[in-house]
Amino acid sequence: MNGQQDENNQRLSLADLEALSFDSLSRLSAKTHQAKPLARRIARAEAEGRARAGLRYLLHCLEDLALGRCDGGGDAEIAAQTRRAVTL
Repeated sequence: MNGQQDENNQRLSLADLEALSFDSLSRLSAKTHQAKPLARRIARAEAEGRARAGLRYLLHCLEDLALGRCDGGGDAEIAAQTRRAVTL
């Protein structure tokens, strides 16, 4: 790598990456209870070298939020299905 390329590349600590991810998600209406764990997982994935679950995934999430394809404030809810006996 030459000097020019070194000047263009920047390194972030994992804490900075998590903070940047959280800030980006929050600015696009993701609520804290959704953005904080996601930002933590994105930073951890980058640290482990899993690009598809790291910054690439962050870009995908940001696009979904910006286009309204997901609800950044939704709460997880488990719905119980009832089984009904079927008579033939």
